Amino acid sequence: WLYNLEIRDKALIFKTENYKIGDIIWSYDSEKIIFSDSSNKWRAANVNEPEKLINIPVSFLKPKWNPEDSSKIFFEKDDDIFIFDLKNQRSSAALIQNIIDYDISEKYIFYVQKPNLILYKYDTLSGTKEQLTNLPMEYKENLHYLLRIFSTQDIILQADDAIYLFDKDKKLFEKIYENIKGVNLASD
Repeated sequence: WLYNLEIRDKALIFKTENYKIGDIIWSYDSEKIIFSDSSNKWRAANVNEPEKLINIPVSFLKPKWNPEDSSKIFFEKDDDIFIFDLKNQRSSAALIQNIIDYDISEKYIFYVQKPNLILYKYDTLSGTKEQLTNLPMEYKENLHYLLRIFSTQDIILQADDAIYLFDKDKKLFEKIYENIKGVNLASD
């Protein structure tokens, strides 16, 4: 179901008869969604054409919509980033390889790459990349890493219970907290 706050009414997007919906991710233009089902398969739907449910034949992690083109989804598989094209139902060759984590802001993919935890910015329109950090950090296989982009200036790397803030002037991640459970930034 989709609930429209403007007219205070709901509309059925599509029926889920044989599966339960897991994660739901809206496209930037709010016209499409991708979602996982109870068997960890991904599907896509256009809210204006709910009868045309698309089964995505690729197994992947961390899907994110392309902000510039809602027919394309970035995803991670085997530590590489690919694009899945909903129109032709195909995946690209790996765009970026050997990543630890990635996030998207505006037209950029920000990612941290193994083995030195170097931060990069990839321009989705031009295909160019820029190295943002110069000082390598020690990668530890047993830690869980999470990259969070709040804006192109506010970038956080979480390594288990430690938080590192990207310092643009120094071109490095600086540890700002330890023993934390999570992180969020307020817009003010």
